[in-house]
Amino acid sequence: MISSRSNSSSTCSSSSSSSSSSSSSSSSSSSSSSSSSSSSSISSSSSSIVVVVIVVVVIVVVAVVVVAVLVTAAAVVIVVLLVVVIVVVVVVVVVVVVVVVAAAAAVVVVVVVVVVVVIVLEVVVVVVVVVVIVIVVVVVVVVIVLLVVVIVVAVVLLLLLVVVVVVVVV
Repeated sequence: MISSRSNSSSTCSSSSSSSSSSSSSSSSSSSSSSSSSSSSSISSSSSSIVVVVIVVVVIVVVAVVVVAVLVTAAAVVIVVLLVVVIVVVVVVVVVVVVVVVAAAAAVVVVVVVVVVVVIVLEVVVVVVVVVVIVIVVVVVVVVIVLLVVVIVVAVVLLLLLVVVVVVVVV
């Protein structure tokens, strides 16, 4: 009887120890599975963080390149506009200077022509006046000479008449 009890108690204890070992093995397997799942979740979260960082870096690089291209294009457009404005201003200034110089040259030519015409007219007037004066003087001299000749002829004729009368009377 005592031996059967001891057998049953040993059987109980062995079954309890086997159940405890099975429970400990199940708990260890569950802890290992939980640790493997946590490590896989950590690795997946770290890989997602790396992907996010790479995407952010790519976006920042693309944004910087786009901004640099836009700034460069704006600078090129501004430089081209400045060059066009400078060329237009230079052309306008050159045209204005040419027009002013041409107008001044035309005015100078007109003034010179007017002065030359006035001088020529003055010379012509002076020459005409001198010629008229010379003609008048010549005419006056000729008239005076003719008057003197007529007077001399008349005096000579009178003297001859007197001589003839005296001769006839005597």
